[in-house]
Amino acid sequence: MRLINLVQKKTKILVVGPLPPPYTGGVASFVSCLCSSKIFNKEYRVSCLDIAVRSRWKRFTLFRCLLSLRIMFRLFFALFKEPPDLVHIHTSSYWSFFEKSFLLLLCRLIGKHTLLHIHGACFDKFYYGTRFKAFVRFVLNRADAVIAVSPYWKKFLETVSVARVFTVPNLAENKFFIGKEPKAGAKDMLYVGRISRDKGVYELLDAVEILRGEAFTNRLVLAGGEVEPGEIRRVKDTILERKIACIELTGEINSDKVLELLQGAAIFIIPSYAEGLPIAMLEAMAAGLPVVATPVGGIPDVIVDGENGFLVPVGQSRPLAEKIGLLLKDESLCRRMGDRNYKLVLERHHPDRAVEKLIELYKSILEQRG
Repeated sequence: MRLINLVQKKTKILVVGPLPPPYTGGVASFVSCLCSSKIFNKEYRVSCLDIAVRSRWKRFTLFRCLLSLRIMFRLFFALFKEPPDLVHIHTSSYWSFFEKSFLLLLCRLIGKHTLLHIHGACFDKFYYGTRFKAFVRFVLNRADAVIAVSPYWKKFLETVSVARVFTVPNLAENKFFIGKEPKAGAKDMLYVGRISRDKGVYELLDAVEILRGEAFTNRLVLAGGEVEPGEIRRVKDTILERKIACIELTGEINSDKVLELLQGAAIFIIPSYAEGLPIAMLEAMAAGLPVVATPVGGIPDVIVDGENGFLVPVGQSRPLAEKIGLLLKDESLCRRMGDRNYKLVLERHHPDRAVEKLIELYKSILEQRG
């Protein structure tokens, strides 16, 4: 009966996370889908504290500190202006984690229920590398529950925290569920993500150079912004120096442009050194593309080598080139893998599935805490 009353009274949920635009990352996509979900808004009264920060301000520590203080004040006023029953905080690693830690502790000080939703690719590296492990554990243990984006990350978080850890898989927006109905002559190789060394971009350039030597002329599209200033310029210089033909860098783009690129692509490639569970990959799978990726983070929880894509060793260009070439030569293999990906993402990573899991979790926390 208590659960029924919670729904009838329109329980108030405050979601703390970035929204597009200007922020266009996977976390923003997740938060946007969550807050706009008809299922979610039918059961809850949802508001969002948008904490998006333009990339250029992140480069200056003083400005970042001031922006973090501003976010804390905004949260403080939001907690009293329209007091929520539960606060759902999205974070990742490094600065983001410490910033959101103080937001979570503020919520607990005021007596609010909290969920800490951990995204990002390097939380294990962050944890083992920080001198503040005790503080990280303290913060995790203060949350009513912690959300991981895949079974891999759930297992890791359970080793460093006594908090309840739940898996709520990342999702692809509704508009990406088009299956594979490609434009005529869709043959591009597509990468979507940050343009950086840790994303395997330079190994991908090596692989394309190998493919050019084997007479493949398919265009490679690198879609995404830079984190480190000048990284796109360095990639362009590498392409020019090595005379690698048919490569396009789009810079940072919105989700509509990503969808357009997916419709013109034959395969999706993500050769990262570390990942959470990349939303860009899930969007490609929803669009019916096969995937060539590295077995890092939550990727092996979704991609089965040889079934719906290929997994290649981190940092190795030749195996990457071999698997890309295999797919480019075999359209029927691309189609079979793409069909499997569409069905898998529809079943496990559709927005409605994520929202349903979150609703169950919200009800569990609110019922348990009374």
